[in-house]
Amino acid sequence: MHLKSYLKNTWKNINNPQVIGLLFAVFSMFIIELGAWYIYLPIYADKFLGASRTEIGLLLSSDSIAFALAASQLGLLVRWFSEKSLIVVGFVICGLSLLMIPVIHNVWLLLIPCIISGASQALVFPPLQSILATIAPEGYRAGFMALNVTVQSLGRSLGPLFGGITFAAWGIAGVFYANVVLVLITVVVFSLLLVKRTSKPSNA
Repeated sequence: MHLKSYLKNTWKNINNPQVIGLLFAVFSMFIIELGAWYIYLPIYADKFLGASRTEIGLLLSSDSIAFALAASQLGLLVRWFSEKSLIVVGFVICGLSLLMIPVIHNVWLLLIPCIISGASQALVFPPLQSILATIAPEGYRAGFMALNVTVQSLGRSLGPLFGGITFAAWGIAGVFYANVVLVLITVVVFSLLLVKRTSKPSNA
């Protein structure tokens, strides 16, 4: 297969609402993760709550531990709920955890939104990857996964920028509230674009 033909068909398969909805969800979650959680949560804990470096490290670790524990139960959850439902629920509880942060005035209470956030990411990321792999036509999966990694990298790059802009405009609380707005937008876009999958994109 010629490279030009492969790229043309890959673009044709990617350029459909379902794939766009999935990639937008990936993009949004990485913006939230890298901006709100990994940069501005430690800043909030340090500057506003007086957290030590050890305490901040424990907060971030709790997020990853919660992710691992929740991800280990996905096999059970997918028996009861669709992957799309899990993703939507994951984004919703992520939004709730972000809402909690600005009203918390005790370092250790930040464990609650951190744990919720970790669980929410476990509900979002694995199902997103699973759906992307499922709808990718045979022979074009590598192109889909490459674009997925590119979108992740773009989200990682723009997350700190988005956080910095919202921090400059509305302060530390504004960072988290702006990310809640992004969550709501993502849920709406994702739900509208990811219709029930009846067939894969074309191999032609």
